[in-house]
Amino acid sequence: MKEIWSRLEAFLESVSPELHQDLRPGLAETKWQDFETKLGAMLPSSLKAFYAFHDGQEATKAGGLFFGITFLPFAEVVKQWENWHDIIGNHTSEWLREQYCYNCQSITPNAIKVTYANNLWIPFAHDWGGNHLGIDLDPDVKGTPGQVINFGRDEDDKVVVAESFEAFAQWFMVQLESGNYVLDQQTKPWLLFGGKPETHFLDIVKTLFSAR
Repeated sequence: MKEIWSRLEAFLESVSPELHQDLRPGLAETKWQDFETKLGAMLPSSLKAFYAFHDGQEATKAGGLFFGITFLPFAEVVKQWENWHDIIGNHTSEWLREQYCYNCQSITPNAIKVTYANNLWIPFAHDWGGNHLGIDLDPDVKGTPGQVINFGRDEDDKVVVAESFEAFAQWFMVQLESGNYVLDQQTKPWLLFGGKPETHFLDIVKTLFSAR
């Protein structure tokens, strides 16, 4: 992750210094231990290495790092996971699907379990509307543990964005370096995916990765 962050920080400093300044200091890897104990599972080493350089963003000086989707600080990762954990309670995945997302699906066939929420879906970014990019530690039969997916209140159609967090970070960096972005200057700078600035990134990923 050192090489990724070196490239990313250089890019941000040249294109959007405000977004670079919005990043928080790094997080010690030991901070993850209690959370992993709650999960009963280990999070990908690449995710923890990414957070070692920057523990999310403040979201005060600029919009979300991941094409408008805010990079969550660790404390907020835990808080939002706990919110989903409370929603899930003792309910089965079938009950959750029937109550909240009757028509939900895995666009990537048999890769993501078809339900509304899962205790082993770990958010690392959000759109401030209850929707996330996250790590899936409990994939379906054709999925990969640690794959990056979309999920949340409005995300009935789920897709594998990347097979690992490292692959996601590499993909993200390639998009930036190839110029596939829009810098939208609103009340604060927003770095958005190339194309129309008003297009929501979580809608774009469903189109980009639906052919998998």
